[in-house]
Amino acid sequence: GNPFRTTQTTCQNWKRPRNRFIQDYLDQDGFLIHLYIAPKSALPHFVSKLTVCRNLDYLGFGDFSLEDDAFAQIHRIRFLRILSVFSPLSDRQISDISRLPNLLALILRNTSGAPSSMTDESLKSIAEISTLTYLELVDLPVSNEGLRHLTRQKLPNFRLIFLSGVQNVTREGVYYLLKEFPQNREYGCTIQGDSQIKYWMSQYDAAKDGSAEPDTTRP
Repeated sequence: GNPFRTTQTTCQNWKRPRNRFIQDYLDQDGFLIHLYIAPKSALPHFVSKLTVCRNLDYLGFGDFSLEDDAFAQIHRIRFLRILSVFSPLSDRQISDISRLPNLLALILRNTSGAPSSMTDESLKSIAEISTLTYLELVDLPVSNEGLRHLTRQKLPNFRLIFLSGVQNVTREGVYYLLKEFPQNREYGCTIQGDSQIKYWMSQYDAAKDGSAEPDTTRP
């Protein structure tokens, strides 16, 4: 059967790109619900073609080049709940992604090692995704100022944030998140990360409990 089939009559002429790695899953009715793609080269306007996949639940992109307007129409995939992108993105692309009406999890990793043009403005856009419960930021140039755009008021459903390789984030940014998203009976948000993030978290907990003074000798 056609791997991009979303109904019996939609996308019948689609074919898999030849220079690709694709994982896709259909539900019992033949609707495409899960798609991960990692081609060896760019696929122009590929995302816009996916807007016919109205039942798509998970969409993942490996490390390959995406046009700046690649996500201009992604909000039309209304039931998309999980988006994973392993390519460096721009503020424009993140802004377009933030228009997804039912997004629960956003996983952003720059695995290419190429410079990312993403700035703290992207976190301002992400803060507008009120449905978001999970955010992962790996090897991205966000800073403490960007993290301050993330608030409980704007993200009432936030439950987990994972940070790794965020070189511009310091102890101050991690302490802000721990204060803004506490774990208590009324609200529970977990913050996780690499060894540096975990160290700052342990220092924060120790200082809060009064069992130790913050270690100011370690950045």
